[in-house]
Amino acid sequence: MISILPEAGVKDIEEIKLQMAESTDLNDWHFLVGSDDAINKLFNSFESDLSLNKDLSSEHAFIIDKQMSLRGRNDDPELGMVYGYDTYLIANLNKRMMDDIRVLLAEYRFAFKKNRDEKIQKDER
Repeated sequence: MISILPEAGVKDIEEIKLQMAESTDLNDWHFLVGSDDAINKLFNSFESDLSLNKDLSSEHAFIIDKQMSLRGRNDDPELGMVYGYDTYLIANLNKRMMDDIRVLLAEYRFAFKKNRDEKIQKDER
């Protein structure tokens, strides 16, 4: 998990970590700091219909795959196109985001097995 903060938020990182640590395992959570321009550029690269708040925050969580592509869904029965997952609605995180992460992990496992099997076949020749 990665959170990206503007340079103005650096002083708040430790307080944020303390508050989150009460209910969240932060071992695999990374906090990156970027300039306002870099954060806007990254967010705009998602090409979503969402926007950042004035303080460069967002209520949405995003899934970015290894190819640096925004993952989501275009056929959600309730929401239609989903670019980001609204963190205020736990149901979105539990239902949609977790399902989409499972799909992504299954794709990675399939690709790993396929590459492994192709390597074994190549080595046997």
